[in-house]
Amino acid sequence: MSIADISSIDPVDKTVGANIRKRRKHLGLSQEALAKAIGLTFQQVQKYERGHNRVSASVLYKIVKAMRCLVSDLYEGCDDEDETTDQANDDAPAFSSWVDDARRIDDLNPNLIPQLAACTRSQLAIVHDLVRQFKPADRRAA
Repeated sequence: MSIADISSIDPVDKTVGANIRKRRKHLGLSQEALAKAIGLTFQQVQKYERGHNRVSASVLYKIVKAMRCLVSDLYEGCDDEDETTDQANDDAPAFSSWVDDARRIDDLNPNLIPQLAACTRSQLAIVHDLVRQFKPADRRAA
């Protein structure tokens, strides 16, 4: 890719790619593991993460299914977000906050994470609120 091509990368593509990478790393997945889960090569995943290739709707669908997230999670941080988004989404915690909560839950009971994967977003918001009330000192006392 030439320097002119790199400077013409759309900021949304770059943000979506960066969010894919951030989510993948938080989940402890390698590019190879994600690629295998979505039926692509790790080089294709690498290009998506760098924003060099745009993620098609079908690939985006496979990525969010493999990483158990919402499409909107991957657009987090885009400058031209629609101001008319649902207020429930405005109140939803950022992805990194969810990851921190998942680690706390895993510390308390490792068997809960697979069960949480089946929860709806509103159910996860309730769990999130409950987990946020626990402090590290609370875990030692339990």
